[in-house]
Parts: sequence; structure tokens; C-alpha cells
Amino acid sequence: MILTAKFFELLPVETGSSAYGNWKRQNIVVLTKDTYPKKVVLTIWNDLFDISDLIIGSDYDFDLKIESQLYNGNYYSKLLLKENPSTVKNILRSWVSGIKPLKTNAKIVEFLPEKVGETWSKKEIIFEPLTLGDKRFCVSFVNNKIDITDFSIGDIVSLELLVESRNFSQNWITEIKAWKIELVEKGLIDNTQKFDDSNPENWPF
Repeated sequence: MILTAKFFELLPVETGSSAYGNWKRQNIVVLTKDTYPKKVVLTIWNDLFDISDLIIGSDYDFDLKIESQLYNGNYYSKLLLKENPSTVKNILRSWVSGIKPLKTNAKIVEFLPEKVGETWSKKEIIFEPLTLGDKRFCVSFVNNKIDITDFSIGDIVSLELLVESRNFSQNWITEIKAWKIELVEKGLIDNTQKFDDSNPENWPF
């Protein structure tokens, strides 16, 4: 997924250790090229990619992958660099305004319970990337603006996503919201189908 954005801020380097050894994390803040730009935090682990030449205020193409992890009952998402950022080659692209969703295809693996507030509601779906080695990610469907009732676990879909990061208590939280979802291929198992369990020939295994 390619995000064309303006390099805005370099955040302090974080380091630590785990069962897998020492780690280093560098986060950068970019501004989307929307009519109303939004801040998005991108993560580089263990100096995997070179960002030393990035110039604050300049536009770049960032090749990204999304990862979401479950912590204390909630999914938290990160946008990770897949390649070194590249300078925007077509200068006109840096002047075009409007919403530019990230695009990807993925498989539905889980529907999470709906969350409801006084003035909002949010449904979340866990997706599995079609690219080998990439991790699952969580997408929010806010205020029922997109109808997802006809989708099922196992469906392959085309997604257009909007991302935004906000700073909360000195921690950056990134949310991935659905802009559009379309069916590419129906899953092998139709979850609405009723099986006659009395006949072994109808058992789904």
C-alpha cells in the first residue's frame, strides 16, 4: 500500500529488550495529502530502512503494511515501512488535494462485537493479508456508513482505507477506518448455510 504524504516530524528513538533480543523503534509523523491533512505515524524497526535523507516538509511515497495486535481486549494498529521511502516523481501529485485511500485486498477472518457510544457506533473486522508473511489487521466501520451485513468470514474483499494517528497520554494511537469495501471472491464456506447434523454426509468436516 502506497501512502503519498509530507514528512512532518521525527519522533525520539525508542529502545528495549524482549525474549527475542534487543529492539529499536523509530517513529515518524507524516501529513496526508487530503484537503484536510491528517497526522499518521509510521514505524521503522531496528533501522531496517534508511530515512536519514528525508527532508521535513517534502513529499514522499511510503510503501506500507498494516499490523494490529490485541492488548487488553482492544486491537492496536501500526503502519510499518516495507521499503525505503521514495521521492514523489510526478510533481503534480504533491499538489493534488482530496481523499486518497490506501488500497489492498484481504480475507475476512473475524467480526468483533459492535461498540456503541452516545453519539457513535463502531464495528470492527479482522482481515488477513493475501501477501505471505504479513500480519492480520483490524479495520473500523464507523456509524454504519458502510453496510457489511452481506459479508462473511472467508470472503476475499477489496479495501480502501483511511488512516489517522492521534497522541493520547504521550502515546500515538493509529486507527484504520474503512472508506470502501467490495467483494472479490465469496468464501468457501457460507456462514448463513444451515447444516443437517443428523446426516454425516452433511457434516462440514
